This record gives sequence, structure tokens and C-alpha cells, in this order.
Amino acid sequence: MTRLRAPTLLWLGLLLVILPCLALTLVSYYQAVRIAPELEQGRAQVAHTFEVLRTAQALDQSLQDAERGQRGFLITGDNTYLAPYQQGIETVPGLLAKIQRLTEDNPEQQRKLPVLKNLVDTKLNELARTIEARNATGSTRHARWS
Repeated sequence: MTRLRAPTLLWLGLLLVILPCLALTLVSYYQAVRIAPELEQGRAQVAHTFEVLRTAQALDQSLQDAERGQRGFLITGDNTYLAPYQQGIETVPGLLAKIQRLTEDNPEQQRKLPVLKNLVDTKLNELARTIEARNATGSTRHARWS
């Protein structure tokens, strides 16, 4: 058996280290190239979900503002309380339209939109009727305390 010379052994050892490192680098690069678009798509879906949630929260806040303004007006008769009511009812249609647009890609959410719109319309009609009744009577009825 012939003995290998030292430089040849050095090159073989170096080759045994470099080839696995190169293979691992290529596998990592392939996975990164293949997975990166999926990660970006996932990030975009999460951002979209948060946009839907923010819009739904803004809708809820607008309805609460309208109700607070209505309640303040009913209690006091002071028209300044109607400002948050007006602002709330003015923003609701735009927010409902935005929710509809944002959920176009989700058939299940689209099926629920008519129910949401019906509930919102019911609430807004109730608020408007009570304000009209307060304006018509000029005062609220107070219960007698025993």
C-alpha cells in the first residue's frame, strides 16, 4: 500500500469539510427561496386580518359614540350631545362598505354581512326614533321614586 503524501491528505480533508458545507448551503438557499413567498403571503394575510379587525372596531366605536350622544341628549335635552351622535351615524355607512370590501375574499364573512347591516340599521333606527320622540315631547318622563 502506498502512502499518500501530506498535501494530498490535506486536500482530501479540506474537500470532506467543504462539500458538506456547500451541500448544506445549497439546501438552505433552496428552502429560503421556496419558503420566502409563502412567508410573505402569510404576512399579507395577517395584515389583512388586522385591517378587518380595526375596521370592525371602528364601526363598533362609531355606534357607541352615536349611542352615547343620543343618551346624553335624551337625559339633558342639550343639542350639543347630538354632535357625537351625528359623527357616529355619518361614519357607519363608510365603515360598513369598507368591511364589505375587505371581506370580499371570504364567502363566509360575506354571508354574515347582511345580518351585521340589519343589526346596525336596527340600532341606528332606534337611536333616531328616540331622538325624534325627545324632540317631539320636549322632555323625558321621569319615574317617581317611592
